[in-house]
Amino acid sequence: MKLRIKLALTVLLLTFAFGTVVNSLLAHAREQIIEENAIAMITERLNSSTRSQCEQAPAQWLQTRSLRHFHREPRRPRPRQPRQQRQQRQFYIYDENFVSQDANAPILPSRAMRRVKNRGVGTGRIENNCHNCRDLEIILVSAGWETGSCAYGAMVRPLPKPSFLAPSPMYVSSGIALFSGLIAWFAAGMIVRRVRKLKQLVDQKGNISLSGKDELSSLAEAFANNQKLLAQETEQVKKQHEILRKYVRNTSHDLLTPLTVLQGHLVAIESSKEKIKTKKLLKDAKEQCDYITSLVDNLHVQAKLAAKETTPFALINLTKLLTRVVRRHDLLARQRNIEVGISVPEKTIWITGDLTILEQAFGNPLQNAILYNQPNGHVAVILARKAEEFFLEIIDDGPGIPDKLQKLVFKRGFRGPIAENAHSSGNGLGLDITKTAIEQHGFSITIHSPKTGGTKIVIQGQIKV
Repeated sequence: MKLRIKLALTVLLLTFAFGTVVNSLLAHAREQIIEENAIAMITERLNSSTRSQCEQAPAQWLQTRSLRHFHREPRRPRPRQPRQQRQQRQFYIYDENFVSQDANAPILPSRAMRRVKNRGVGTGRIENNCHNCRDLEIILVSAGWETGSCAYGAMVRPLPKPSFLAPSPMYVSSGIALFSGLIAWFAAGMIVRRVRKLKQLVDQKGNISLSGKDELSSLAEAFANNQKLLAQETEQVKKQHEILRKYVRNTSHDLLTPLTVLQGHLVAIESSKEKIKTKKLLKDAKEQCDYITSLVDNLHVQAKLAAKETTPFALINLTKLLTRVVRRHDLLARQRNIEVGISVPEKTIWITGDLTILEQAFGNPLQNAILYNQPNGHVAVILARKAEEFFLEIIDDGPGIPDKLQKLVFKRGFRGPIAENAHSSGNGLGLDITKTAIEQHGFSITIHSPKTGGTKIVIQGQIKV
């Protein structure tokens, strides 16, 4: 069912119920007033001072002009009828047995007799079977004594004649309900049109904006905000998917070459009978294993950085971390006959960050200093503290980096001519990952390479006490 029809039917039913209750209360109040007037009139004429006069002529006691016209109901002008057909309000006297000496007095209904004994007042309905006559309502009132020929007084009046056009509570309530339903129908039309417009804007997936300052405009604004959030989340999912795709592509491509070389070395070792050649093949195989390990670590860290999936920052002992990084590269340095020294302050330096990412970020420049250094070269790792900042320097005495290439070393995939000549299997990910991780932690990294040779990388950041 449409919203507009629901609103109209709801208003119609509520109005009909309310109108019926109100009209019923009004009708009850009107009957109550009539009953109270009849009781007041009868008790005024029937009391202890007038009892003897009433018992002398009970049939005519209440049938006087003043009583017959007491509180007559207002009636609409209508054509006059013969007197014998006109029905007016009548008054009668009954004895203790509910019998009247007036021959025209009607027989009292049992309901009225029972109620007058219990409450002093009783009402009832008398059916009138004559043609063009209306049923009668009787109001029976006790005089205050239970004996004698004037024990009860009664007023008999014709009930309103049923008519289709009469303003009964049912017709009045129906009319009010119908009018209210039509108003609700047209009022709901404006709401429905705005709802349809809002639905159209949502279906079009465009800019959701609804004029006005009502609840529907607030709902449209909420839809627009959710649409923006959904677009941002969708874009983030696309980026993560692209990162995963590149990660798989880079991993499969970069791992294929060293694995192929490693497989070739293992086959050659299996078939070789010369010890010298076997040692050289094992050395080359070990280098390929080191390269694969470094590559997987870099790709893993790169995927975490790109997807912004770093673990919550924790307090890190920087002194201990750098010692572990140097120790991890000790075997690589000894294989290449490179001397690596480390200098740290006596007082421990603490920072906050992601331990896994920072270990890889500090390890990449140290690994480059070892791989691309001269034979019998030196690498120094120096950690110092100045005020509330730390300074980490990684210095080597290798061939250095030309000035025009120093700005490119942090670019992903870039490899200088010295790196290409020294190790053709490199991937150019290390320093790019280092710079991204360092900046993500709020640190800074710079590179210096004088013309005389050697390279110094400086990482600077805030100390956490």
